[in-house]
Amino acid sequence: MARIQSTRKARFKAACARAGITQGQFAANEGVDRSHLFKVLRDERESTRLTAKVDAFIEAVESQVQRKANAA
Repeated sequence: MARIQSTRKARFKAACARAGITQGQFAANEGVDRSHLFKVLRDERESTRLTAKVDAFIEAVESQVQRKANAA
């Protein structure tokens, strides 16, 4: 099954909702300012480290959702 293409920003927002946290809470947990996170998500600023953390978070949440779907 092909994955629907979506932006990192949209996938991150959905992952936060699934995880029950706000984007601001994610930023605080990672020790970055919310505005920095939002600029990285909008591609207005580059941060390899933060992008990697966001991608890892998205993958972890999506994997968890997929495992639950497969178990049902």
